[in-house]
Formats: sequence, C-alpha cells, structure tokens
Amino acid sequence: MILKEAEVSKSTFYRYFYDKNDVLDQHFQAIYNNALKSVKVRSVADLLLAIMRISKEKPEMTRLFDMFGTNPYREFVYRYMRDIGKQLIEAAWGRSLTVEEEFHVDFFCGGGAKIIEEWTLGKRFANMTEEQAAEEIHKMTNPLYLFTLKKTE
Repeated sequence: MILKEAEVSKSTFYRYFYDKNDVLDQHFQAIYNNALKSVKVRSVADLLLAIMRISKEKPEMTRLFDMFGTNPYREFVYRYMRDIGKQLIEAAWGRSLTVEEEFHVDFFCGGGAKIIEEWTLGKRFANMTEEQAAEEIHKMTNPLYLFTLKKTE
C-alpha cells in the first residue's frame, strides 16, 4: 500500500527506508523537529515541556500511543527525548557523556516517555497542566543535569 500510494518502486523505498516503521519514525521526527524550532529549548525542562505540548496538541499523534508492534510511538518519544536530551547535556558540559551518565539519561527518558503517554491519554495525572507536569519532573531531576544553555543569537 505504501509503495502504491507513494508511487515508488520497492528498491527506491528501501534505498531511503529500512521498513514501514522507519517511515513513521521519520514522520514523527519531522513533526517534533518543526515544533521544537518554534520553542527555545535550552534545558531538559524546556525539552520536557515542549514534548508534552506536542503530545497534547496533536490528537492524531496521541492515538499512536495505542500502536503495537516493533516501533510504537512511545518508543519514538523515548528515543527522541534521549537523543535531544543527550545533545543538550553534552552541549552544556562541553563533553561526551560517560556510560554511567548515558544510563541515567536513558533510564529517565524511558520512564518519562511512559508518563507522557499516560498523561496525554488522560489515564493518570490528567488534572495537571503540562507546565505543572514539567515542573514536577524538573524537581525530580538530579541537580547534575539541571542547566540552562546560554542564549545563542
């Protein structure tokens, strides 16, 4: 169906994508990257708030939390938070993370993705605004990871 709708050959498709989940991943990536361009993300707290807003403001994305398979939307949210969070931290610290620090970031983002899913779907914590939820997450964050990047002009 994808090949027919896109009017491309199988070989062309596989030149650009690994599988249909890769197509979804790139689609999600574009949506999140475009949304983050309009927001000043200079800290982990800013990133969390932006991701929560994207999740809440895009109802078509919210439904994807119910997706099953090898590449559910929650996995994307986790990887996206992890990758952008890691970039922010490394930029603030001026160095690469150690294995232990990457472990902290991965653990934090894995749980964060699950909480964002439950909050977005109204399963738990639905009475909190995205600002309140982001602030609570910020309070739990190890002080080592609390920073604000300097403004770049």
